[in-house]
Amino acid sequence: MKLFFWQNMVSPHQVPYIRELAQLGHDVTYITTEPMSPDRRELGWPELSLGTIPIILNPDTSTVAELISTSTPGSVHFIAGARGTPLGRLVAKECKRHCRRVGIVTEGPDTRGPGGIVRQVIYSLERLVIGRSFNFILAIGHQGVDWFTKRGSPPDIIFPFLYTVESSTTIQSVTNNVFEMIFVGRLVDLKGVDLLLTALSDLDGFRLTIIGDGPQEGRLKALALKLRLTDHVKFVGTLSNTDAQSSIAKADLLVLPSRKDGWGAVVNEALQAGTPVICSDVCGAASLLTNPWAGETFKSEQIDTIKEVLSRWISKGTVTPTQRKKIKSSTKRIEPLSVARYVDRVLAHVYFDAPRPVAPWLDLADKDT
Repeated sequence: MKLFFWQNMVSPHQVPYIRELAQLGHDVTYITTEPMSPDRRELGWPELSLGTIPIILNPDTSTVAELISTSTPGSVHFIAGARGTPLGRLVAKECKRHCRRVGIVTEGPDTRGPGGIVRQVIYSLERLVIGRSFNFILAIGHQGVDWFTKRGSPPDIIFPFLYTVESSTTIQSVTNNVFEMIFVGRLVDLKGVDLLLTALSDLDGFRLTIIGDGPQEGRLKALALKLRLTDHVKFVGTLSNTDAQSSIAKADLLVLPSRKDGWGAVVNEALQAGTPVICSDVCGAASLLTNPWAGETFKSEQIDTIKEVLSRWISKGTVTPTQRKKIKSSTKRIEPLSVARYVDRVLAHVYFDAPRPVAPWLDLADKDT
């Protein structure tokens, strides 16, 4: 099947499964307005290889129209984003005009606060204008599924989806002397690092490394000082992608205390490296934490609950190499090839009446023990 992927930039969290779709025999073309973002390149992210997949960079309006009008009626166009970039909106309209098969890959919007109300209105209006032509929605995380379900999208076109990361082939054979926790991400209100620090203020027997920077860095350092956590918490700033992944692989626990997070790909990275994870229940990636020995979730923004979960994991002690291998072995269902096979089955269901597939990371019949 001919597949077109339309994105605003080369995405490290979508390229892995797209590349596998080509390996499964699909004829894939990748169209993007720009290559990898400069900030990710500066952080040492490797240039993403699409293998033999052709890439079209920053197409103009006439090129977009020609690609869609000359594509075969049986081809499928994937648009990144619920609201869509200018490119995405143009693609949706051209696909509707030429009666081409089209779907979207998207998170649900952040609906918190006054800005969230505005976003709800805008997204809903654009859904009315171009959304009726979508044949399927790959909705990232449970919040994405809930958003489209509540906005009246037919349930039979909504399919749970996720972000992917490159498969990790090795794990660290390390046992720490003290319980090592790690947070990796932007230091912004949405990520909830202040909640994590507050929850840790009455606990002991741990070290926390915070990797990342952002507008709240100064405020968070001041909070750590106020809570007398400076002996336990280390802010290391932004690290290269390689160094950050190495740190994740050596930690005993990754914590993602987000107030809102469409997915949280760092959870994938940790589990595939054999590191347990705890995260808030508003993270899309919370759906990966089905095995109690690999992690758990907590109610977002509830300090006492976060503290209780942290205390329980600290008391378990450091992670052994055997435990890391067990966690790593449970992640085959989120590897790019597994996700590509799921997309393949979604297309077979939507266009050829094959049985509706179950997302492999949600398949309770295949739950690891």
